[in-house]
Amino acid sequence: MDKRKVYVEVLAAHQIDGECIPMCISFENGAEYKIDRVRSVERVAAVRPTLRYTVIIDGKQTFLYLEDDVKWFVHLKGRPKAARPAADRCKAV
Repeated sequence: MDKRKVYVEVLAAHQIDGECIPMCISFENGAEYKIDRVRSVERVAAVRPTLRYTVIIDGKQTFLYLEDDVKWFVHLKGRPKAARPAADRCKAV
């Protein structure tokens, strides 16, 4: 199955030194995932300036991208799962 680029909403903390730390990812269908940890951040070769964040969500490693320092996206194989119970949602971060 091919991966597709999906733009997402991201709740992020912005540090005094300018560092941006993503905390939570939200999809259009209401599915929300708390980011447990950011492992690394690196520039990747792309048509537009893009940062790749290696993040841990529910114990699994995945990638979150920041394009042009403005738009966040992920690569999905399928559809995001349905919305999670309120206790696990981003608003609780």
